[in-house]
Amino acid sequence: MAAEIPKVEPTEFRLGDTLTFKKWLDDYDPTNDTLTYTLVTGNHIYSIVCTDNGDGYFLAFVAASVTQTWTAGTYSYQAYITSGSGRYTVGNGTIKILPDLTRGAVDTRSHVKKTLDALEATMQGRATNDQLSYSINGRSISKIPLTELIQFHSHYSALYRQEVQAERIKGGAGKSNIVRVRF
Repeated sequence: MAAEIPKVEPTEFRLGDTLTFKKWLDDYDPTNDTLTYTLVTGNHIYSIVCTDNGDGYFLAFVAASVTQTWTAGTYSYQAYITSGSGRYTVGNGTIKILPDLTRGAVDTRSHVKKTLDALEATMQGRATNDQLSYSINGRSISKIPLTELIQFHSHYSALYRQEVQAERIKGGAGKSNIVRVRF
């Protein structure tokens, strides 16, 4: 049995996966109008032209063979209808395209985790050249005094804990802020 097609734009998907979703727009008819999504980040731009799904919905479908050629990152998107000679924006947002882990070594750490790792390595005197060249507030980590490194470490540790908790909640594991005490 095939999975039901989502009726909302995804917030994220993985390179090499088929991207598909349906969209209902009260004022537009998929048999006469065209819904297009444009995804943009940096030097990359992709278009998704939706078709009539036959049930009043616009259908977005991008084959896995196409998405595998895209580049991972966070994209802004704009959805617009072309109807006759008019064009009308009907939505916008962001979508995160995740890397395909089957392609080999991929660093999936967030910016916060990379920064935290660089801070810790620098404080321990084992930082790589890449980590030493990391910048915080426009300053190279190698040029930041230890007292400020400790402050940044505290800040990024808190941000990373928030990320981990958000991932746990998203994965259905719930919050991890329960403190157990044994007497």
